[in-house]
Amino acid sequence: RAYEKTMSFAETVKLLLVSFDSTLKSNLSVGLPLDLLFYEKDAFKVSLKKRIAQDDQYYRTISDGWSN
Repeated sequence: RAYEKTMSFAETVKLLLVSFDSTLKSNLSVGLPLDLLFYEKDAFKVSLKKRIAQDDQYYRTISDGWSN
């Protein structure tokens, strides 16, 4: 609902992590790690592959900031 086509890739990833964080906090059957895989537009090519674990500083910053 918050996504807009004009958002940058970084803004989109942040929005995605906020959404995942909300799910993690509201559903105890969902937990870390999160595996993210992004494909380039119009190509079956992976542009980013990342595992978000408990010690991921960027995720912790988003999670802590969103909670306050």
